[in-house]
Amino acid sequence: MSTLVLTLVIGVGLGALYFLVASGLSLIYGLMHVLNFAHGAFLTLSAYIGWFVAQQMGATTWPAFLVSILVGALVGAVFATFTELVLIRPSTRGT
Repeated sequence: MSTLVLTLVIGVGLGALYFLVASGLSLIYGLMHVLNFAHGAFLTLSAYIGWFVAQQMGATTWPAFLVSILVGALVGAVFATFTELVLIRPSTRGT
């Protein structure tokens, strides 16, 4: 029974993650008419940075775990904003 519950929780989590990525692509395309397939790279960078911070902090407590998630999300957001402002926006300015 616990395997079924674990499988359902993992499935719902992956479904939520896929929804976030798909809605991000849809939102960017709807607003800018440019497809930015770098969402996967931003998500991967955030996950690796969060994992690295958790390893360095020895994230065995909830506060350390939450800090690692926050740092990963902030680094991903900064990198995504930099990519938008430096690479994407100048390329769409002429159209």
